[in-house]
Amino acid sequence: MESSLRSACRILLGLVLVSPVLIILVFADIWSWPDSSQLGEVLWFTTLQAGLSALISFVVGLVGAIGLLYWQGSRFQNCLEIVCLLPGFVPPLFVILPVFHLGGWIGKYPLGLFGIVLVHVLMNVGLVAVVTARLIHFKIGGMIELAWVEGASRGAILRQGLLGFLKADLALLVFYLFTLSFVSFSVPLIMGNLQGITLEVLIYEKIRQGGSWSQAFVLSVLQMGFLFLFSLVLSHRSDIQSRGRFQIQFLSWWPGVLFPLFIGVFVLVGQFNGIGKGMVQLLENSLLMEKLPLLIMRTVLIGLGTGVVVFLLLTLVATLSPHWGLDRFLTGYVSPSSVVTGFACLLLGFYGPWGSHIAMVIGLGLLFLPGLYRLAGRSSLHALTRQVHVARIAGASWGFTFWRIVFPQVQSSFWWLAGLAAFWACGDFAFSSIVAESSSTLGLLVKAYMTSYRLELASVLNLFLILASSICFLIFGGLAFVVHKKSHS
Repeated sequence: MESSLRSACRILLGLVLVSPVLIILVFADIWSWPDSSQLGEVLWFTTLQAGLSALISFVVGLVGAIGLLYWQGSRFQNCLEIVCLLPGFVPPLFVILPVFHLGGWIGKYPLGLFGIVLVHVLMNVGLVAVVTARLIHFKIGGMIELAWVEGASRGAILRQGLLGFLKADLALLVFYLFTLSFVSFSVPLIMGNLQGITLEVLIYEKIRQGGSWSQAFVLSVLQMGFLFLFSLVLSHRSDIQSRGRFQIQFLSWWPGVLFPLFIGVFVLVGQFNGIGKGMVQLLENSLLMEKLPLLIMRTVLIGLGTGVVVFLLLTLVATLSPHWGLDRFLTGYVSPSSVVTGFACLLLGFYGPWGSHIAMVIGLGLLFLPGLYRLAGRSSLHALTRQVHVARIAGASWGFTFWRIVFPQVQSSFWWLAGLAAFWACGDFAFSSIVAESSSTLGLLVKAYMTSYRLELASVLNLFLILASSICFLIFGGLAFVVHKKSHS
């Protein structure tokens, strides 16, 4: 009986995750296929911008990784990695705003293909640098050290070691970057123009303008199927084996770290550009000053709500684990597009002041779950698999095993992931712009002022958005810290 109930819950969880596509399917009463010529052009542009974004991010990030190797083991390593990773872990809005400031200073805003690729590169270079540097150090550090002692040149080590032993890992990293850019909606929504339509934007236009539910369903399934197959390939990536400390500074080129560091500093400093003039504009706008406390409160509530939903979903996954099928599904599953999920919420009746905010919390929670599971949730659960098997062999029930063994050890990491989801939710504007009727959150308001080129006022409001996002993250981070201390006391 208990086994059947767990199987039913797994099936129900899977149906909930794919429900946006199923809802669109129900409303697709008149079937029609996307125009082949339009689809071909959009697929070509989507593939082109994703390919360029991945290739440039990898090349620049590889140079940054060679620079980071110089600082391996030093007291500055963690600080450098945090600065490099910053653009990739903040909401896209925080990266797009400095780019708009730069465009205003130059006199030409980077839109279209160039703008989309530029933002994607700024977001991903630091991630490539940190991941590649760690791969080099931990996976082939011993071989590099030995090769250097035996007289191998730096060029030979880079060619045969980096491109030889890490060829598969680096190829998967490039394809991962390609996937991120391929499904991106928030960046093309702002940076694209009439010639910069990606597949996500096309789905958005099909529904928004003509209500072509069937075409949106076909496009969404094509996208999900492609990414699902690719994600299954990604899940076979080999784990890093060696954990020793190796002397590989001779392979490094310290100026290379300046590339990802410059991007991180550019994004960080760009948040404060035009603050003085923007503050004057804010103080002169009495209506906005009156609405500001309510906007902050709504943003914080949406962030906290999304974090709670993500924590509950991760806990449900942990309750139903270990299970090979569930793990393979969550590892290979890519959430339906933000567009499909947003319009599915509207079709279910989630609109109006309260309905739109509930839709943001539920929709963003469903969108964030698979990525957060692959980020850290999966490794946390896999580390406990042997303990669960031993408890079951000893006769413990599934409920006892979960509450006494699994949950106490994973809840701290789950709270951290919930905090990350809350941080992202506060800065969301792509999904929120679909389900919200107006600029009811700080993210939507910043996006509205930014796209109307009122950048100084957008920068000031963005500071309040950073404050709201940080509050949400610190709340969940505090819970994670308290739980971690209790579990080790």
